[in-house]
Amino acid sequence: MKQPYETGIVHLWDLPEDIILIGLKKEFKISMLKAIKKSSKKIIYFLNEINEELHTYYNFKHNQKVKLSFLWKVSNKLLKKGFKEFNKKNIEKNIEFIGTKRGQTYIFSPKLPFNFNTEAGAYFISAIIFDGGIDKQFKPHYGNIVLSMRKRIVESAKEIFGELKNREINLTRNDYFIRFPKSIGIVLTHCFKIKEGNKVYSNNSLPQFIFKYNNKLKSTFLKQAFDDDGSVDTNKKTINITGTTDVKKEQFYSDNSKDYNLINDIKTLLLALKIESNQIRIRKRSYLPKEYNKKGDFFRHSLGISITGKKNLELFYHKIGFNLEYKKERLRKAIKSYKQDQLRKGEIKKIALEKASILQKEKGYFDNITLTKEIKRQYRQTVRITKQLLKEGKIKIKEKAIPIGNGWIPIKFVLNEKY
Repeated sequence: MKQPYETGIVHLWDLPEDIILIGLKKEFKISMLKAIKKSSKKIIYFLNEINEELHTYYNFKHNQKVKLSFLWKVSNKLLKKGFKEFNKKNIEKNIEFIGTKRGQTYIFSPKLPFNFNTEAGAYFISAIIFDGGIDKQFKPHYGNIVLSMRKRIVESAKEIFGELKNREINLTRNDYFIRFPKSIGIVLTHCFKIKEGNKVYSNNSLPQFIFKYNNKLKSTFLKQAFDDDGSVDTNKKTINITGTTDVKKEQFYSDNSKDYNLINDIKTLLLALKIESNQIRIRKRSYLPKEYNKKGDFFRHSLGISITGKKNLELFYHKIGFNLEYKKERLRKAIKSYKQDQLRKGEIKKIALEKASILQKEKGYFDNITLTKEIKRQYRQTVRITKQLLKEGKIKIKEKAIPIGNGWIPIKFVLNEKY
């Protein structure tokens, strides 16, 4: 059976049964209590069969919440005694709220199973992974100075999970941070392998189901990520996104090429949308433990990627874009600043080889004049490109230039057999 990490769907039975507390709908709970009485001569006999104490039963009977583990024991025993209505799927439909043992806030009228294969799911999980996090008490949080960004994530959470009654999800407060119930943090850590604590040290990877998103949801996920952690440099005409991870001194020396999982995963998602990004940049520095009140020496890795070239910027603009208007405007400005179709480093040579191959099939050769027209560059740029290709052994000279009158018949080139 596939796990939530792979599917993006979280059922009630996927949750850790010793941590999660459940409140059943009143009528369903009454029916279950009646079934327990009918199934055994005495309540104590039933409890002995499931290895539970009498006080646990009375807690279930008189209180609103009970451990999920107790509920599953009762369900399994009742099913064996012929009470088919208390199967897991039916129980999942009759949950009034979900909480945790020490958590004071709950998910009311939970929308089980929790489905993250939606626009709301893509927005929410991206927000928590990038500009948000999960603290050591398993409470997810998200911070953004822009109110509309915070509102979107709150509404996404409600659409995924259900009704959230939490004073910390109060958008009218003068606080740029919103915090979600512990039970949501349990879902993210237990089901999606997103680690709690400081994300600088956790080096999370994206859950597998995100890579299975359709292109629209991949775009939504990336839009949130770049809204939070991305930037646009209009002078360099680039879109950038960076991440940071800290490595202990001894680990740094044993693994000098430590990967930052999120950056690699972003590159993979971008490529799925036909958007190419440059190689990962790594900057390292050491700092004293007193800077962050930590024991031992650490090295900080700041890693980032950039998206360059007019084609890639236009693809990003149309396929992903930004919700933040100022970033959207900066991207428009960067694209408009191109005087011609500027390509990423090395890309023009690839295009030149493709056009040269077409010309060679038509004429048996190609030259700088005809190639200039095909690749839409200035003549001197084409000469520089063919010189580089000659040096790399990708093309060779078929005929040298021949003087004629006041001019020349240009050099004729052909592709090297390997290309």
